[in-house]
Amino acid sequence: KKALLLITSVFIYSFISAQSGGIITGKIVDDVTGEELVGVVVGIEALGSGATTDLFGVFEIKNVPVGVH
Repeated sequence: KKALLLITSVFIYSFISAQSGGIITGKIVDDVTGEELVGVVVGIEALGSGATTDLFGVFEIKNVPVGVH
């Protein structure tokens, strides 16, 4: 069975500082059941960075340059 994914929320926090980027957080859930998905790898390919969802389907990618990704 192929799980359908839905990113239910993505928040971008930007810091106006030359030393740090922003943080992208979100939650990955199954589109059909609404169940949180554990261990999903979420990434920004162009930046070569990413994160894995925790036990609640939540991820956080740190040090993301300000912009559209």
